[in-house]
Amino acid sequence: MGLSSFLARLQPRLVVGLLGCVLLVLSSAWFFTAKDDRGRTARLTADAWYYHAYMPSMVFDQDLDFQDEFTITKNWYRLGKTPTGRQSNVFGIGPAVYQLPFFLAGHGIASATGGRADGFSRLEVEFSLYASLLFSLGALFFVYRLVARRLGGRYGPMAVTLVVGMAGPVVYYAIRQPGYAHPFATFWIAWLVDYWDASFQEEQSAPRSRRFWIFFGLLIGAASLARPQLVLWSILGGYAAFSDLSRARAANYSRSQIATQVAWWLLGAACALVVVLPQLLAWKSLYGSFLASPQGEGFMRWGESAWLETLFSSRNGLFPWAPIYALGFAGLVLGLWRFRRISSALLLGLFLQAYANGAAWDWWG
Repeated sequence: MGLSSFLARLQPRLVVGLLGCVLLVLSSAWFFTAKDDRGRTARLTADAWYYHAYMPSMVFDQDLDFQDEFTITKNWYRLGKTPTGRQSNVFGIGPAVYQLPFFLAGHGIASATGGRADGFSRLEVEFSLYASLLFSLGALFFVYRLVARRLGGRYGPMAVTLVVGMAGPVVYYAIRQPGYAHPFATFWIAWLVDYWDASFQEEQSAPRSRRFWIFFGLLIGAASLARPQLVLWSILGGYAAFSDLSRARAANYSRSQIATQVAWWLLGAACALVVVLPQLLAWKSLYGSFLASPQGEGFMRWGESAWLETLFSSRNGLFPWAPIYALGFAGLVLGLWRFRRISSALLLGLFLQAYANGAAWDWWG
């Protein structure tokens, strides 16, 4: 029996599972052996030092005073003191929250084997950074599920997912530069978009349930905790809420029933707030306010966003550096004729992220 006939006999889910296992093994081997001119890439670099510093500070010191941690990391960006008198850390706490179980596992093994266990040992660092790879691979699963739902096909969605994963910065932040916020942001937004899209199934005629809005809020909160600018993806909730109102009118809902539906929307927003609370508390502890711009007033220039450059510039613009994504963008535009809702939502979401990135003074970063 030839390879093609053998694959034809396999169930798509089994093939996806097998492919996932192969990807995990190969990418893990790459993760732990990849090197550059400074050694293994599974190490803390630049921003990752600051994301990682949260974990030993929380676990060992039970505070957010980074003086001890910066003695080890050397404070790469020379960050100064905050208005509360603490050492500044302009990077978010979210990635550390998601890496924490991995960090604790590495710390436990390092302690059990009698090795260095101060929060910056090789085992503690590599276990923490490995989360970047796992979250990146997890994001691909939701991309596959979304493409399979919308476009169908047996193996086409797998191919599309692999191309999308390999053609942009996903691999870079999973293996070449692990420890940044991007893998966690990618994972939660991929899950969010997939979950949101699945709620528009044609056979569902009633407004969305309380369970949907709770989980939707949790996903928005998780994404925003990973990277605060991702709160802009809450626009998907607007699409879903409008759909709920249309369904409620079609089903002749009473005012009290519609009021109950609005209460579910507010419950989802409350769930999002609860999940993002660690970041708000961290800002309060470091900067004296629950809502802060840690980099300073001049960092974000909302009225002068370089969003076009963020997408098209040769200086780290998305499309010149990842041409396959430009094809994806064209596909979204063409999709407005066949998949109007999801295409318009993704285009709007892309624009909002480009606008937020472009508003930073170092948008090319």
